[in-house]
Amino acid sequence: MPEPVGEDLETHLEGLRKAVAEVSRPAQLGRLEINFMQINPVEVDADSARRYAELGVDRLLVYPLPLEDPAEVSAFLQRHADLTR
Repeated sequence: MPEPVGEDLETHLEGLRKAVAEVSRPAQLGRLEINFMQINPVEVDADSARRYAELGVDRLLVYPLPLEDPAEVSAFLQRHADLTR
């Protein structure tokens, strides 16, 4: 079952937005991009991936942990292959 998008992530992203508004950022760095990776292995479906995007996450890293069994890693990657844009 996909992991729900956490309320704590929303809080952290709001904090980042406030910091961006309050602190000047050199133009040559471009727009602040947000990457998000769950600490624990998690299944992500299309709806939760869209929710992350709606919150402002630019790049969602879906990572198969642990990396001990190549067959499990392959199955994990296959299950998440349709999430790429």
